[in-house]
Amino acid sequence: MDRCAAVCIVALSLGASVVAQEPAVTRAGADVAALSPFAGPAIQFDGKGVDFNPWIRRFVTKVRRNWLVPMAAQELHGRVVVTFVVQRNGTITDVVASTPSDVETFNRAALNAILTSSPVEALPAPYPDDSAKFTVTFFYNETPVAQAAPSNPAIQ
Repeated sequence: MDRCAAVCIVALSLGASVVAQEPAVTRAGADVAALSPFAGPAIQFDGKGVDFNPWIRRFVTKVRRNWLVPMAAQELHGRVVVTFVVQRNGTITDVVASTPSDVETFNRAALNAILTSSPVEALPAPYPDDSAKFTVTFFYNETPVAQAAPSNPAIQ
């Protein structure tokens, strides 16, 4: 059984009604339901069998420090899906809001959280590739919904 299945989800209240979620983590081929009883994937990547747990914990900590939740989150809700590539040395490249929110300040805050976190720790030494593609979902006043794992979960 794979040990690097997930980072625990911890709900944290920020301000009046803003809820930030420490992301659940899924890797290609992981069973989403097994990772968390109440949330779908908020970080997706293909770990290629490498234990990313320590790396993900440090990554999440750094991104959360750099995530400045906008005032609009006191009244509005939404989510932003950001995709990016982490190079072997930890440099983050190719950052894009692949599924932006209708609230532009949410998009800017999510993108800036990733951009200002670069560089992150280098990829784990056993990881076989020179880079890894990640998809991270930022939730604003929303709770991730449990989902079934996709039929073809390979991350390109």
